[in-house]
Amino acid sequence: MKNVRQSEILNIVQTKDIDTQEQLLEELRSRGFTTTQATISRDIKELRLVKELTSSGEYRYAISERKMSSTTDARLRNIFKEGVLSIDVAQNIVVVRTMPGLASAACSALDAMDIDGMGPAVMSQLIERGLVRTAADLYFLTADQLADLERMGKKSAQNAVDAIAASKTRGLERLLFALGIRQVGQKAGKILAARFGSFDALAQAGEEELTAIDDVGGITAAYIRAWLESPQSQHLISRLKEAGVSMEAVEQSAGDQFKGMTFVLTGALERFTRDEAAALIEARGGKASGSVSKKTTYVVAGENAGSKLRKANELGIPVLTEAAFAELLEK
Repeated sequence: MKNVRQSEILNIVQTKDIDTQEQLLEELRSRGFTTTQATISRDIKELRLVKELTSSGEYRYAISERKMSSTTDARLRNIFKEGVLSIDVAQNIVVVRTMPGLASAACSALDAMDIDGMGPAVMSQLIERGLVRTAADLYFLTADQLADLERMGKKSAQNAVDAIAASKTRGLERLLFALGIRQVGQKAGKILAARFGSFDALAQAGEEELTAIDDVGGITAAYIRAWLESPQSQHLISRLKEAGVSMEAVEQSAGDQFKGMTFVLTGALERFTRDEAAALIEARGGKASGSVSKKTTYVVAGENAGSKLRKANELGIPVLTEAAFAELLEK
């Protein structure tokens, strides 16, 4: 592979209007790069970054000097998120070293199940030693096995084992998120858990039944069925059950008083976080949306509400203060 030259990549970043993966690949190839993987996410586009996967498994990005001053290590980690081992920034080239796919997937499962004390470096060692091959293997680790790893003493190892044990009761919505089913994230996990109540009930659902659920389209339903029918997935679930991981939904519905209603949250709320407010709406049968339309039932406006509040006023959508929203929850 031809080495990445800072001047060439920066020229692409600063002078080319590239919006698709195909355009980026074509431009890179025309300049002598042999990469077959290159992507532009919304965040990366905003930072004016171009990414190329090198043969050594590193991602190299060129970033314009105009953006360099406002680009911090924390911001980069937030963009690249899963599986980052290290980030080096030098002479406007950002090098991101990532872990293998299995380690990245295992770390994603840890986050989804809210398990602390086991970072990417620890996870990579577990995989290299053959102690973890699937997420289920995490639940069979011992404190002695963890204490034998670099950066893990006896106390840290025991804390990690305790955190893993505590995650067994997180419930179905967290589990579905952790399983890594395509297009099933945190929100979809909540919706599916609320609808079916148990993993076994979900496993019996066909594509038609899944598609009938709000926010679960035909493509997502097909992905869910394909995952459920995979022998590897079935073995994983069997192992998780053997470890005592809960397959039942833990959050009980607070009623259906918001059934058929769509809420939009905007501005800074004081009593709730956005996620908390959305969860309260969904627990009552409503839907929390990110955009205002004629189908919106209420807009909940906190401090410094902006364009969503203006659009609600233009469309004549009722607007609730945070206090009024809290009162509505109690009815």
